Amino acid sequence: MLDGKLANIQALRGLAAFAVFVFHSLPYFEAMGLNFELFETFFSYGYIGVDIFFIISGLVMAKSTAGLASNIANASIFLIKRLTRIFMGYWPILLLAIALIYIDSANSMSKYDFWGSFFLLNIPPQELVISASWTLSYELYFYLFITALLLSPYLNKIFIMIFFALAVLFVNFYTGNQKQIFFFSSFILEFLAGYALFYVFSKIMAIKWLLVFVILGLISAYLMVFPFYRNEGLERIASVGVFSLVIVYLVLLFECKYNKIMPAFIQKMGDASYTLYLCHLVLLGLFNSSGLMKLSSSNVFSLLGYVLLVVSIVFISIVLYFVVEKPLYKCTTRTFLSIFNLK
Repeated sequence: MLDGKLANIQALRGLAAFAVFVFHSLPYFEAMGLNFELFETFFSYGYIGVDIFFIISGLVMAKSTAGLASNIANASIFLIKRLTRIFMGYWPILLLAIALIYIDSANSMSKYDFWGSFFLLNIPPQELVISASWTLSYELYFYLFITALLLSPYLNKIFIMIFFALAVLFVNFYTGNQKQIFFFSSFILEFLAGYALFYVFSKIMAIKWLLVFVILGLISAYLMVFPFYRNEGLERIASVGVFSLVIVYLVLLFECKYNKIMPAFIQKMGDASYTLYLCHLVLLGLFNSSGLMKLSSSNVFSLLGYVLLVVSIVFISIVLYFVVEKPLYKCTTRTFLSIFNLK
C-alpha cells in the first residue's frame, strides 16, 4: 500500500495541467504566426491531462480513505474537505471570469448558464463560464460516491466498485457510445482504475508487471493515433485512459521502487495544478481581448511573446494558489468542521 506524500503524483498533476494548458494555447500559438510542427503535434494530445487527472483523483481518494472507519462522522469530514477543495479553488476564478466577461461585453453573459456554472451542474461545456470546468462535475460525482461508501461499515466496497464498473461498461456498450449518460459515463472507469491501482500497486511492482504496463502503454498509444480512433466513450478509455493509467503507474514505480523523484519546481507546479487548470483559459482570453496577442503576432518577437505568455500564466497560477486557493481552502475547511463539531 502507498504511504506518505507521493511527490511524483503531485508533480504529474502539474505536468497534466500544463499539458491541458498548452493544448488550449495552440490556437493562440498559430494566431501569433508561429509554426513548429513537432511541438504542435505533441501537444495536440495535451487533453490526455484530463484523463490523468481522473485516474490520480481515484488514487488519491483511495489513499485518503484507506483505513478510515465507515461512519457518518468520517463521511462528513471527507465530504466537507473535498467540497471546500473544489469550490474554494473554483469560485474565485469563476468570479474573475465573470468580471472579465462583463468588462468585455455585458450581453455576452447571456449565453452562459450562471447557476449551472456556479454549482458545477452537468451542463454542456459551451454553457459553462469556464468550459474546462466540465471535468469538475465528474469529480463531485465521484466524491459523493465515495462519501456514500463511507456511510456504513456494512457495505462491501469491493463488490460495489466492481458492480459499478460492470454497469458502466454495460450502459456504454448498450448505447454504442453514441450518447454519454453522465451517471454511467465511461470516465467513471478512470476514477475506478485509479482507486484500484492504490490497493494493488504493492503487488505489481515486479519487473514482469513493468513489462506488461509498457506493452499496454505502447498498444494504447498506437490506438490514439489510429486513423479510425474516436476520442469518446469506451474507445477513449481503451486508448487514452489506459495510456494515462500506465503513466500514473510508471511515476509511482519510479518513486516507490527506484526512488526517482521529479524536480521540485514541477512539484510546485503540481501544488498549483488545480488553479492552473481553471485559470489558464481565463488568462488566455484576457491575453486576446487586451490586444496583447495582436501586438505579439507576426513579428520577430512572436516566439518570445508566446514563451512569456506560457511562463506568465504558470507563474500567476502558482501565486494565486498560495495567495487565494490554499488559505481560502484551509480557512473554510476549519470553519465548516468547527460548525459541525468534526475533527
